[in-house]
Amino acid sequence: MSWTSTKAAIGLHLKPQYVLDYDDDGEEEKLLQACDDQKTKKQLENDRFKLIKKQRESTRMDL
Repeated sequence: MSWTSTKAAIGLHLKPQYVLDYDDDGEEEKLLQACDDQKTKKQLENDRFKLIKKQRESTRMDL
């Protein structure tokens, strides 16, 4: 767990006036975007493999 997410988790348990002072400079957003990018990359890779598999099966059926 990074320091930023630790601060955010701690902030959730603090009183509202303390939470308002918390600013992560977009660090959390960057981490979430990186995670989404990895998921997207993995999904595209999976889709590509599925397409190749379908093409191979189709070619076998045609023979």
